[in-house]
Amino acid sequence: MELVVLWSSTALVVFALWAIARHDWLRLTRASVRVKAKVVGHRCNSDDGQESFSACLAFDAAGHPTEVVDQLLLSQRSPAVGTEVWLYHPKGRPDLARIPRPATWTMVYAVLLGILTLLIFELC
Repeated sequence: MELVVLWSSTALVVFALWAIARHDWLRLTRASVRVKAKVVGHRCNSDDGQESFSACLAFDAAGHPTEVVDQLLLSQRSPAVGTEVWLYHPKGRPDLARIPRPATWTMVYAVLLGILTLLIFELC
């Protein structure tokens, strides 16, 4: 039973790495485009009575209006509606635009790779 849990956990972590790395691969292999976006609202997420908010960002990508939702959840509506922020996206993929947060994403990858390393050592 322990082996089933270890293999399932390993598969889950590998899937999580794949799910986030497939978009980051485009960010690493394509030229980056910098655009100025405006906060046009906030998406509310509710979990166990706790509300969290993600900024909705609108910008113009090669003549096409585009809107993306920030990936960071905050306990308050921030930044304020009307605020302008810089976003980056891979050339040709404005749907992947996001506020640059290299430290956050480095930590996400470090945690997932650390867990994967521990699971592999347990399996060996």
